[in-house]
Amino acid sequence: MLAHFRRIAVASFALALIIAMPVSRADAQAIFGAAELDDDDVSLYLLGGAWGPGGMGWKPFGSVVGYMLRFPAGATTETRNVITPSLGMINNKQDQSLSLAVGYAFSDDDAGAPFLVPAQSGDGVVASLGWDYWGNGTRASQVLASYNFGQQFLWTRGRMGFRLSPTSPLFVGGELAVLGGGDASAYLAQFGPTIEYRFTPQFRLGGSAGLKSGISNVTGSAAYGRVEFLWLPNAK
Repeated sequence: MLAHFRRIAVASFALALIIAMPVSRADAQAIFGAAELDDDDVSLYLLGGAWGPGGMGWKPFGSVVGYMLRFPAGATTETRNVITPSLGMINNKQDQSLSLAVGYAFSDDDAGAPFLVPAQSGDGVVASLGWDYWGNGTRASQVLASYNFGQQFLWTRGRMGFRLSPTSPLFVGGELAVLGGGDASAYLAQFGPTIEYRFTPQFRLGGSAGLKSGISNVTGSAAYGRVEFLWLPNAK
């Protein structure tokens, strides 16, 4: 069971990325990607994008995220390819944004058992929400939640980061995710420090590492590491 939830923790990052990149202010486009590994020989390679009209107030937006997940299955390695398009609304303010979206996960192998593979490895409707706060630019906070109705899988994550100095391009902070569900009501926590370097207003590179640990009907733990990027072509 723990090995399956390690896989869930890795690939569930894809659900967050559907809404994790705020289309705020004039930033009507966002391109993002990530690679994550853990010590259970699971890997995730992801690329996605979000598009919207920009501007303040409630605006429509769309996103598409696709990824490849590889994980051990007995003596072999299994691969799953998933693409999830979503449509939603985002409320942009000067210092924060709130987004709501609904999409559908299309997988090349629709697995019905919610605990044997990550939720988005099977087909299903995905509902998501996200809140991002950047204030005056000295800190960054984020709360995300996603639910896959096809596999009854819940994913939530909170992040907070602080700029090292008023002019520093480096942000440091931490993250906490809780995920799981299904008939067994099994849940896993993922937590650790985060770091982000903003090379320009348009391009950011981040990384995180930490521990995955069972909190309900799951035992044991595993270590993880992740690198990710965000490109906002219209950011100023």
